Amino acid sequence: MRRGIEPDIVYIDNVFVGFNLNADFCTEHEIGIKEIRRYFKIDSDKIGIEKRKIRTIPNEGRLLDLITRENNKTLLFTYDHMIKHFKEGEEIHELHLWSDKPLACAWDEGSFGILTNKYQKELEELYEYFKKHDIVISLLGGGVFQNAGLHILIASRIPQKIQDEWKKADLDRIELEKADEKTKIRKILEKSKKSWFSLSPQWKTENFKTEYKVVYWLNPMEQNIHNSGWFTVEDLQLWAEDKGPVIKTKKRIKET
Repeated sequence: MRRGIEPDIVYIDNVFVGFNLNADFCTEHEIGIKEIRRYFKIDSDKIGIEKRKIRTIPNEGRLLDLITRENNKTLLFTYDHMIKHFKEGEEIHELHLWSDKPLACAWDEGSFGILTNKYQKELEELYEYFKKHDIVISLLGGGVFQNAGLHILIASRIPQKIQDEWKKADLDRIELEKADEKTKIRKILEKSKKSWFSLSPQWKTENFKTEYKVVYWLNPMEQNIHNSGWFTVEDLQLWAEDKGPVIKTKKRIKET
């Protein structure tokens, strides 16, 4: 697990809904939550709230548990031996409270933890809704310069307006994925042995000159010789040939 920057409690219309574990600029927060979705049987083929809602609890009390230590409460989902050791008094490095912070959260592809000495009642309430399978787990927000934060929310308290926005965004994402696949750029890059932490498509804007409908945010591996940033399909095609703006100039390499 890696700690999220400035996690927060989520209220909508003064009603407690859940927690935003937020994110940090790290690989663990870039690769998604595939394993969390698998453990909780979240159906990625659905749209709207059903795409984000849990359908089971994996081994309550062994993999997912609410733990009280001193004045703190921790909702922890991780390996059973880590929960056992935590209950016995061992620490989890990324879950500790700074003196002026009442909330600490951490997560990665397959685990998460929420630690608080202020929102104990809210955390207890959230855990009860886990037992009812009335929970949404999803990456929400984010953007180019900030990873999407992991949100754990009570599903039945999410307003219909927000659910409609999720549905609209999911339908748009389906069309975006079709446009991404049509470029065949991933196959081209994989064939050329290129690798990356993230290659994220977005609809093109008038700022880009390209024959395609999409452009890409690239966070490449080997960043001593590769630039990150927004690139067109044509730029990425050049990268496959070890040319173009993804490749750092010799001057830039010396500077880094």
